Amino acid sequence: MKAEEDHILISALNQFDYCSRRCYLIYCEGQFLQNEHTVEGSILHARTDIPVEVRRGDTRQFRSVWLYSEKYRLHGRADVIEEKDGKIYPVEIKKGRRGDWKNDQLQLCAQALCLEEMLGCGEIETGYIYYAATGRRQEVKLDSRIRQQTIQTIEKVRQLLSKCEKPPSIYGPRCRGCSLYPVCLPRETAKLIKLQ
Repeated sequence: MKAEEDHILISALNQFDYCSRRCYLIYCEGQFLQNEHTVEGSILHARTDIPVEVRRGDTRQFRSVWLYSEKYRLHGRADVIEEKDGKIYPVEIKKGRRGDWKNDQLQLCAQALCLEEMLGCGEIETGYIYYAATGRRQEVKLDSRIRQQTIQTIEKVRQLLSKCEKPPSIYGPRCRGCSLYPVCLPRETAKLIKLQ
């Protein structure tokens, strides 16, 4: 990793937890392919990708907010930052369904870490993930457990990006929806390894 690339993208944490090989292919090799899932996600984000402030009752929304942290050497963009009753918190937009998706929670927590540093506001206790498939928000408690997992993931991503060593190709359920399947070829790689 070059000195000017010392900061990592917040979204890399999500990619890494989803699949370390996918993270490597995107951020080390610059590989990216579209599929129905990535296109749908891009269309969903079209509204939040325009920086604007919106009022919804007693809630202020700030869309497409650039975040950074010198402490964790992170940067990236939050879909939405909300302020309500004197509290500020991130809202991440995802196309899928509600569930216990640690990769989404790590991304949300990293956004909160950046906000805390930028605003000097103390700990942000809660964030939200809006899942478009269900049209509902899921509250995420930003407790010490998810914070520690986020910090550990930041370091793992930093190591991956600095060494640029390709992780092994391991076929699993997540591979079916991955846009990089045609580049990674995890099932085919596993079959070739068995033949050796």
